[in-house]
Amino acid sequence: MNRIEVDNLSHINNVASDNTDSNSTNNNNNDIELETVTTTNNNNNNNNNNNNNNNNNNNNNNNNNNNNNNNNNNNNNNNNNNNNNNNNNNNNNKNENNEKRNILLSIKLYFIQYFNKWKGGEKSPARADLEEIGWSWLTSFIGILVLALLHYRVTIEKESIFLLGSFAASAVLIFGAPKSPLAQPRNLVLGHIVSATVGSIVRVALVYTNAQTEVACALAVSLAIVGMHFTKSIHPPGGATALICVMSAEQRWRGFYYIFVPVASGSLTMLITALIVNNFARKRKYPVFWW
Repeated sequence: MNRIEVDNLSHINNVASDNTDSNSTNNNNNDIELETVTTTNNNNNNNNNNNNNNNNNNNNNNNNNNNNNNNNNNNNNNNNNNNNNNNNNNNNNKNENNEKRNILLSIKLYFIQYFNKWKGGEKSPARADLEEIGWSWLTSFIGILVLALLHYRVTIEKESIFLLGSFAASAVLIFGAPKSPLAQPRNLVLGHIVSATVGSIVRVALVYTNAQTEVACALAVSLAIVGMHFTKSIHPPGGATALICVMSAEQRWRGFYYIFVPVASGSLTMLITALIVNNFARKRKYPVFWW
């Protein structure tokens, strides 16, 4: 071979070697790039996984913290509720104790005031003079004498009565204390009539129906007082008039005759007598009012 051909062959071989080296270099570069990419991807995946794990851990920690906080809040709320309940119970117990003390104190004060009333406190009125005492004797003697004459000389022969024990009590008022509001004509006449009416009704309702006589007696007097209050005719002997009606024997008209004779007729007779004899006295004026 000549020199030129040898040089060409050498050049060709060099080119082939360069190509081979270039390919090898390219392949190596590609491999390095792939490895780099793979490594980068792996690193990214690892970072992502780590981030996810960290996030999960953070979430778990947050959830645990929230749960712990909720539990603590619930416990605190329960403790507060228990404390409030205990405080309420204590307050209720204190209120009950205070109420009991107030009740006991009220009862104590009531009885203290009640027994203090027994002491009175006002002075007794002065005794009447001899002139007043003399007129009281004379007028009461005349008043009861008139009733007794009518009772024993007139009505008793007709199996009736004209004289009641309650008229004696009325005589004390209208002849012994003619200025008293309880001794005025309205109280004298209306008080007796109201009481007799109540007593007759109670007698018919209870005594004739075989009810308790004791209850009838108490009811007659108490209702008579109520009736006199309503009619502004309080007259103490009226209570006796109602009681006598319940306790007395059988009378005509099932006891209602008792209202007219002896009660109404007897009280009117006493009023007329009081008008006549009381006004003879120098210091007396009867009545103080009529109605």
